[in-house]
Amino acid sequence: KPYVKHVTGTYTPDNILNNLTISDGCTVDLGASQWIREQQGGTFTLGANAKLILGNNLSVRSAANTGVRVTGSNFPGGFSTLNIDPSSTIEYNGPNTITQTVYGVPPVGSLTYGNLILSNGSGSGTAAKNTTSTVTIAGTTNITSTTTLSMGSVIVTDGNFNVNNGGRINCGNYVMSGYGTFNLENGGTIAIGSGAGIAASGATGNIRTDSRQFSTGANYIYNGASAQASGTGLPQTMNDLTVANGSGLILFAAN
Repeated sequence: KPYVKHVTGTYTPDNILNNLTISDGCTVDLGASQWIREQQGGTFTLGANAKLILGNNLSVRSAANTGVRVTGSNFPGGFSTLNIDPSSTIEYNGPNTITQTVYGVPPVGSLTYGNLILSNGSGSGTAAKNTTSTVTIAGTTNITSTTTLSMGSVIVTDGNFNVNNGGRINCGNYVMSGYGTFNLENGGTIAIGSGAGIAASGATGNIRTDSRQFSTGANYIYNGASAQASGTGLPQTMNDLTVANGSGLILFAAN
């Protein structure tokens, strides 16, 4: 299947008047460039097993200052209908010099990701990603090595949400929920902001997915703004435990 890489120059704007379709099995790597609608409307379709790679934290309007932009990334902006196939993949792979925002709730219509990858296009340092509105994922999510996701909103996942070896998620006071499984893998890091910590099950703490796997080889940081309980999800053994909370941490008896 075709692999298309956008290399037309630095921030060259390409405005679309009608629809954008990435067909089944095809890959489009936008790099630091963009394909955005001239005005709000039309349909963006990402077909079965297709992939879109986003490498920037902005889109640039045309010389006439037209084009609908998505704040924080070069996600194709301005499309009123987003047809994202559940088997497709969107990857945010900006370098360690920028912060990318994972597109959540569009101003028109709705967005549900198929599979989601958060990665580091630099291959070194730490690539920062964040969320500012609810992000919904039907399939698998991977936070890869040297990539950090800082939650600024709710995340809803119905597939596996994996924090890989060398990846990190900063939860703050936000909640991850859904029918899926949260997997904190060996070498992964979670920064926990909830006063209730992380629970093995039930609707308490930062992680509230139906299933949760907190690895004994992972790293755990408690950095809430007030006193915290560890919660029942903290394993009895772990790679590293950091309490970055001046009000202290209360360990659950089973921990």
